[in-house]
Amino acid sequence: MNTPKNRAHDEFTARLVVEEVEAFINRYRLLSKGEAVLAAVSGGGDSMALLWILGELGYPVTVAHFDHGTRGGQSAEDAAFVAT
Repeated sequence: MNTPKNRAHDEFTARLVVEEVEAFINRYRLLSKGEAVLAAVSGGGDSMALLWILGELGYPVTVAHFDHGTRGGQSAEDAAFVAT
């Protein structure tokens, strides 16, 4: 059930995750503020979350679809999903 309380909790959790990723990037000096990023994403939840987080942090992102060659013929669907 998607109640206002659940949405607020989800938004709070998402903000915490973004802050943790930002702290990790800064701690290990992985990227400079505003530095362009090439993100290779498969269309799965983890890579799409990373793409969203990078955008939330303000990095200019270029996206490349990466096909792991798994899940049978679904890679074409994944590529179309990433393209959108």
